[in-house]
Amino acid sequence: MRNIKYAFATRGLRAWSYGIGSAALLAFMLAAPMAFSQEILPQEPKLNHLLYTSPRRIFSCEVPKGWQAFEEEALQGSSAHFLGPAVADGAFRAAINVHFMQKGSPGFITLENAVKRERQSDKDSSRDSSSIIYGRLAGNQSRRFEVTETRQLPREVLPSRPTVLHHYYVFLNAGDGYFMIKLSTTRETYLDYRPDFERLLSTFQILGAQ
Repeated sequence: MRNIKYAFATRGLRAWSYGIGSAALLAFMLAAPMAFSQEILPQEPKLNHLLYTSPRRIFSCEVPKGWQAFEEEALQGSSAHFLGPAVADGAFRAAINVHFMQKGSPGFITLENAVKRERQSDKDSSRDSSSIIYGRLAGNQSRRFEVTETRQLPREVLPSRPTVLHHYYVFLNAGDGYFMIKLSTTRETYLDYRPDFERLLSTFQILGAQ
């Protein structure tokens, strides 16, 4: 699997990532032949996944067993983070972020501007984005794209080394706000975590903020 030529996987994706990442949450980051434009139906839970419902009952989805989950409040809204297995060198830990951006909250920007910001190129980090794929998720319109960038990792420990990161972004309309869902991994492991991300998306349900 590691020998598969690295490329943006923008075709044949089935379900369908935003992460407003801080440096401390950078460690947070798709694969069945189904037309992305189709509505995704709920699936039966798998043995290696658990149903997660956010404490504020904003959303629910299935996440991999053993992943560390926690939520926090930010200026833009609420965020849930799911940390994958620890890695031997500690440089980068795969993760999935789910952010709910609520209109009227401090720091809120429109979905269009958020998409534009996350797709912005950066020469210093070789940041580049794929084209946007439109579809439906949890009964609402969604937008999906991928981003790659190179970072010096680990950040606080020497020696560090250039590490190529692969991010999957999904933006999902939700009433007066929107969700940004993001999977972040290294280039070497991104194919390993795509099925988990697809599972989360295919089971994602909007419950509504309370």
